[in-house]
Amino acid sequence: MSTITESTSLLSKEMVKTTTTTGRKIIPQLVKQFNQPSYLQFIPATTTNATNESSNTQQQQQQNNIVNHPLIIIFGWYGSTFKYLSKYISIYTNLGFDVLCFIPQTIHLFSTYYSNKAVNLILNLIFKDQQENKNVPFLFHSFSNNGGMFISQLFYELNNLKNNLQNCENYKIFKENCKGLIADCFPGFNSKDIGVLYILSGYRFDIKNNKILENTNNNNWFFTRWFNQLKRFLMFCCFYFLYRVPPFNYLMNKKRSDFYLFNLSKINELFEKDFPLLVLYCKNDYLVPFDQVEEFWKNKIGIDCVEKVDDDDKLVVGEEKKLLLFKKRKMVLFAGENVEHVKMLVAEPERYKKEILDFVTNIFQLVK
Repeated sequence: MSTITESTSLLSKEMVKTTTTTGRKIIPQLVKQFNQPSYLQFIPATTTNATNESSNTQQQQQQNNIVNHPLIIIFGWYGSTFKYLSKYISIYTNLGFDVLCFIPQTIHLFSTYYSNKAVNLILNLIFKDQQENKNVPFLFHSFSNNGGMFISQLFYELNNLKNNLQNCENYKIFKENCKGLIADCFPGFNSKDIGVLYILSGYRFDIKNNKILENTNNNNWFFTRWFNQLKRFLMFCCFYFLYRVPPFNYLMNKKRSDFYLFNLSKINELFEKDFPLLVLYCKNDYLVPFDQVEEFWKNKIGIDCVEKVDDDDKLVVGEEKKLLLFKKRKMVLFAGENVEHVKMLVAEPERYKKEILDFVTNIFQLVK
């Protein structure tokens, strides 16, 4: 418990906000030109008191257009907004990282054309950033299957770059400076319970009692409430056909899923076999069963280090002798009863922040 407290107190000290600053120019400009703040934003690092001690050096770096902030690239879960992602973004910005955050939309999830278009947008931002700032590292943090499918599509495009003689140089730059992936609650899908489809459609659903709950937001106009109800109903019909009705369920559950997992599994081919991976998942995940997550990352990717966090905050470690040094690849299972899908930060904030802090500290050689 003391380790958790020490790491969290360190994180709290890092979160003393003063001003935001970044030497990056190209990414903010391109994001602003794209003009879709509802699902693409750039958030600069937060300057803390610790960094202000060397203000003269910082000013000189800014004048010379030198960027010393690694870039964290976040892909949000389905239906997420920046209101909910802000708590995750602040973890990184308060540690001195710039953040590029993209929330894949429904059209990116189901349309290969628009998914490729969005992936190429993100790759273009990364390559432009690398041109501006040589050898500045970056790291991905993807949430749920929405973020997982997007990172899978990105790996697909990256593999094409690798096999293309004209663009293989971009692949080499990407490989050299991409320092890791945090896989948050993916891959997997609960195809048995119809409640999953209600949740994906935007309904408030009581998992324990298996029933739809009334919408508590009665502040909207009647027309707005009616429109939202119609929207949820139409979304549910679409998901029902895609996941339950042949042959649509084959195209969605089988073909699309195989494509998703196949390209995600290329991570060992695209990067080194010790490419840093942190897998965060929970035992009581209704949407993404934990055994499916373990099946993929342990058996297909080869992660052999698993940690289990229980309700009483005891840490059960697998293969303890391998944890004497920092593990570049690790799975952390949150086993508490109150821990739900993509809500580990809410249920277990100290443990969640500690895992993030330990991971990025070792990768980027931060000074504790």
